[in-house]
Amino acid sequence: MIKKLAPEAIVNKNISNYKNSIVAIDCSILIYKFKYASKNENSHILGFLNRIKFYIMNDILPVFVFDGVPLEAKKNTLIKRQNAKYKLYIRLDELKKIKPVSEEELLNINQEIEKINSQIINVKKHHIVECKTLLDYCGIPYIEAPNDAEKYCAFLQRNNFIDYSVTDDTDSLTFGCQTVLKTSIVKNIIEVNLEEILKKFKMTQEMFVDFCILSGCDYCKTIEKIGPVTAYNSIIKYKTLENYFKTIKNDQIDEDEFIEARKIFRDFDYDLPEKDFFKLKPSNKTALLQFLSSHEIKENAIKKIIKILI
Repeated sequence: MIKKLAPEAIVNKNISNYKNSIVAIDCSILIYKFKYASKNENSHILGFLNRIKFYIMNDILPVFVFDGVPLEAKKNTLIKRQNAKYKLYIRLDELKKIKPVSEEELLNINQEIEKINSQIINVKKHHIVECKTLLDYCGIPYIEAPNDAEKYCAFLQRNNFIDYSVTDDTDSLTFGCQTVLKTSIVKNIIEVNLEEILKKFKMTQEMFVDFCILSGCDYCKTIEKIGPVTAYNSIIKYKTLENYFKTIKNDQIDEDEFIEARKIFRDFDYDLPEKDFFKLKPSNKTALLQFLSSHEIKENAIKKIIKILI
């Protein structure tokens, strides 16, 4: 919908445009991306190491934000994700029990097994602990959000503690992140501007939140046969979820669930962090060297990160 109605809201910029800025990085998807990209046991550490190096070399202070305790409203979504993963494991077991009768069948089975294995990504508690340990030794600030990381990134940006939110989760716009950067370690950065989206959508932020919820979100059920286009037209016409619900007859819809989802996107009951938190701290070179060496990080990569942090 953004590409269709507000293409001007998505621009490509050189990393040099963000010099001397502070960015909050949503780690919830980031670790999964690193684990998906490589089956190396230490891919999460390498990924964070490269990300730290990228931002520091470009005079940008990264602040890493980790997920906290999931919101109660999100539990159904998390259960669905776990069930989907469970079905993949069942299918893997089925495939491994098949006795192929031809080379072609064996090839097809192996291809499907490989495809399923690439879809099963397990991020364990120790992976997150190791990433935090790395950040501690590098002197890079990080924080565990009270709940969803992308919501806390929005909170930090709305209160001018950071300049940009770095995430691939479009919920960040619904939470009110004014400027979102797509995760990248290349010179060209994709920047998404919320103000431009609202202008082209002809919506207020309140209308935009209702539109996003009606399109489908993590905090309430979706309405059958309602996609982004129908949701957009409905909010443009009726302005609010309440007005829209008055026009339809569906006993299966729990209107209160949608209103509660709206509160999640609008309300930010968080304590303000200390300003001193948002700065680079002294690194512990000795501990960093030992940590990286113990995780079989190549000596060349270790030398580069230590040189950058000096």
